[in-house]
Amino acid sequence: MIQILSFLCLMFLSMHSVEAEEIVENTEHTEILPKESFGESYLTHQRLILKELSELQGNERIEVLQEYEVTEADLEAKKAFLNHDWKVEGKYHLPKSNSTLSVPEGYILLTGEDAINFANSKSSSDTESVEAIVYDIETTDLILFENFQEGYVCMDDWKEIKPKELLSRIQKHAALANAKRKQLGIQEVQITEWLIKPTINRKKNTMRWALHLTEGAQGGYVEAQAIKLGKNGYEKVTLFTTTEVFRPDVGNLSVLLEAFEFDSGYRYGDFVSGDKVAHYEIATLTALKAGDMDADLGKRFLKYWRNFINTISTLTGDERVAELREAGITEVDLDLLTREMSLDWQVKGTYKLDKSNSTIILPDEYIILCGKEAIKGAEYHGNVKSENFEALVCDTSSSRNLVFFESVRDGYVSIEDWNDLDPDNFLSEIKKGNQVANLERQKRGLPEIQSKGWILIPTLSKITKTLYWATEVTDSNGNEFVNSVAMRLGREGYEKLTWIGEKSSYVPFGGDLEVMLEAFSFNPGYAYEDFKPGDKVADYDVSDLAAGINVVKSIFFIVFLKKFAAPIVAIVTAIAYKFKAFFQKVKRYT
Repeated sequence: MIQILSFLCLMFLSMHSVEAEEIVENTEHTEILPKESFGESYLTHQRLILKELSELQGNERIEVLQEYEVTEADLEAKKAFLNHDWKVEGKYHLPKSNSTLSVPEGYILLTGEDAINFANSKSSSDTESVEAIVYDIETTDLILFENFQEGYVCMDDWKEIKPKELLSRIQKHAALANAKRKQLGIQEVQITEWLIKPTINRKKNTMRWALHLTEGAQGGYVEAQAIKLGKNGYEKVTLFTTTEVFRPDVGNLSVLLEAFEFDSGYRYGDFVSGDKVAHYEIATLTALKAGDMDADLGKRFLKYWRNFINTISTLTGDERVAELREAGITEVDLDLLTREMSLDWQVKGTYKLDKSNSTIILPDEYIILCGKEAIKGAEYHGNVKSENFEALVCDTSSSRNLVFFESVRDGYVSIEDWNDLDPDNFLSEIKKGNQVANLERQKRGLPEIQSKGWILIPTLSKITKTLYWATEVTDSNGNEFVNSVAMRLGREGYEKLTWIGEKSSYVPFGGDLEVMLEAFSFNPGYAYEDFKPGDKVADYDVSDLAAGINVVKSIFFIVFLKKFAAPIVAIVTAIAYKFKAFFQKVKRYT
């Protein structure tokens, strides 16, 4: 969610009242304004400036804008900013969190749907948690209030927080994002140190932290958060600002945290036995909020590309051609993406797979198709239609790694003959499966594929009852990729997980396939160990599993989405920096 703050903070900076007065003088405005509060006066004055400027025409308008180095785009941004229903100093009830926010003098406020709409128009992140946005007229800081009703958060594990290790984790994540930014020639973002280490105040039931960030050789920025615990969850207060403005103990984060209070009956001390309890404690929550730079990544991924498609659909002629050329895609690519995004992708959560009597607990950075949608998705990627497909998972952090889930319920598969497996014969059977599948691909006009050899020879984990292997695959168009397979054995058969990706992205263990194996489990009563005499037994053993196996085909999707990885994996604060020139220009008048 800090992406919203960084965008808003640097895009919608206010021109100071001194500048306003000078522009008004130039336009010979003589209206006497009634006495108002500071917030009311600010809003009135800013709207008056826009009104005066909108009445200027021709050279006079150009001269005024040039004199104050304000562009037409700046004015449009300011107009959009002021068109929202900003409220002024006072006490406001926030129904989402059952709380009260006392807005001090010098601040203005958006609440409810207006706050959500304002944030939503500037970010691809999920904004439903937003319930208030506060703007500091003097510093031009924007402070975001979000409410999370996830249950009572216990503070007993606080001592498990290790700031040094947490900072290292955040920096490693930033380094991965910077590798993508470097490829695109975008300035790298460095997270240098804690300005406030994760700190808890048990008396006030709050936790806070702040990080120092830099971009290239530019000055520093601060990402700061505070969490106020309540009976039913917590309020997250987020600030993105510059090091020059940030004041750790008396700045906006502290001021507005003090201004927020849960209503009686909803405070942390109002918890009673039987109330909902969160599935994590404060140390875990802190690590997630401070270290998980990809929060809501699945939602952001889907929203980003669906918005992209909608925007392109409104364009015609040369404008459309230019936009597609700039994105580096063709109309064929766009058609595939449109079909992909029309599917019913789901995000982080728990999903039941009925065919295999199993469950997937999907992490944040992945999206999933289940049931008939998974079958459709598999077909889009060149696979022969099969009712065995029950899930398709996409890793949004790379935008191109896919894992296919297929359920095979032929009965219990014995592993007693494992030592009889011959890798050469196994590979030969896989190649025979390629030949059968290629006949169907020829009919559908798809490139033929061939497994060249082992990258990982068949390996059996007798602990997890999982058979692994990976082959290098080429197609008739000259593409090279890896087909990595894991078969998790169960009581009624097995679940086949297939990962498709570029060779450079493949890792034998610890990659997407391993993550999905950890996320997948057979339901109680259906695991391999639950086999009982009398259950159905497959008419083959583990060494025979290669028979009839086909390589899953999705390289077109991989090559296509490789072009789109960078906007998603970049560190969430990075979007702010493209507006830095505007920030520095306007800052001269503050």
